[in-house]
Order: sequence, then C-alpha cells, then structure tokens
Amino acid sequence: MPKKDKLFDELEQIHIEQQQRAGSKAHPVVSDAEKEKRKAEGKTRGAKGAKMDRINMAFYTDNFEYLRIMSKIRGQTMTAFCNEIIAEHREAHPEIFEEARQIIERMK
Repeated sequence: MPKKDKLFDELEQIHIEQQQRAGSKAHPVVSDAEKEKRKAEGKTRGAKGAKMDRINMAFYTDNFEYLRIMSKIRGQTMTAFCNEIIAEHREAHPEIFEEARQIIERMK
C-alpha cells in the first residue's frame, strides 16, 4: 500500500473515532427541505450544510449598545433582533423594495 493511501486510511480512522466519541454532539445531516426550513426559522446552528447568509457589520458605539441591551431585554440574540428590525422595515415599505428589485433586474 502506498504511503499516501495508508496515511489517508489512518486519517479517516481517526475521524471516525472522533465522531464516535462525539456521539450526539456530531452535527446531524439534514435534507435540503429541512435546510431551507431551518434557514427560514433562523435555526441553522449545528445543521451541517444549512448556513444562513452572513455579513460583517460595524456599528457606532451608541447603536451597538442599543442593539446589545434591547436584544437582551427581548430575550433575543443580537442577530435575531437585527433581523426583526429589518423585516419590519421591509414589510413597511414593500413598494420601494419591489421597485428597487425591478431596477436591478433591468440593469442586468
């Protein structure tokens, strides 16, 4: 057996052993429908392959403090709080959003 194959087999065995030791801690494999459902609910943590879209944001100090405190008061994560605010704004201005979408589509 070539060295590469032997090394690969050893690494694979180590990986299998780690998964077995992890037991219930291992991430479950979920169907595409389940992935989409989890994304819609914002509950993708621990679901392999079900990742939500992400961005890195910077906040003014006072806005960050507001976000941190208000999300705690509501018992939410800061991400959930931000998503809720964005959803409220999007639902309050559907015509502007749709018009912008159409403009972007025409520019393609």
